[in-house]
Amino acid sequence: MRILKTLLVTIMLTAISKSALSAQIYDDDLSPEIIPNLKVVIWDGADNGCWTNLGEAKNYAADKLTELGYSIDDEALNFFTIVVHSTRVNNGGCYGKVDIELASYTLHEDLAGLFVHAIEGGIFTGHKNANLMVLDYIKKLTDAMGEKQRN
Repeated sequence: MRILKTLLVTIMLTAISKSALSAQIYDDDLSPEIIPNLKVVIWDGADNGCWTNLGEAKNYAADKLTELGYSIDDEALNFFTIVVHSTRVNNGGCYGKVDIELASYTLHEDLAGLFVHAIEGGIFTGHKNANLMVLDYIKKLTDAMGEKQRN
């Protein structure tokens, strides 16, 4: 029964992850002119070695954003957030979720909130760790942001 449950969860996660094939840009005006400063934020929800390149991911994101014209500022209220939730299962592989998000705090008519400008990510299973997926999702989102700037 346990094998059947694991197989079913694997199939469901694979189907769900295949549905998220491209970055989603929600802000038609997304550009460094609108959001000049970004803080790159890491949220590590992985355990058992399922995400080990946190510093590399943060530096890679900062480099890609700088190439697009954004300034990296640790005091900014605009966030490029990299979130990984993952754990290792009995077979030695990791499963979990990667979320990459560009968001900012906004005040509009005395109403404060967090506005999500763009997202990328997906669910994974059976990998040694999330390292390469995180870098790939950062690239996909920053490439989509660059494409939006060019159009």
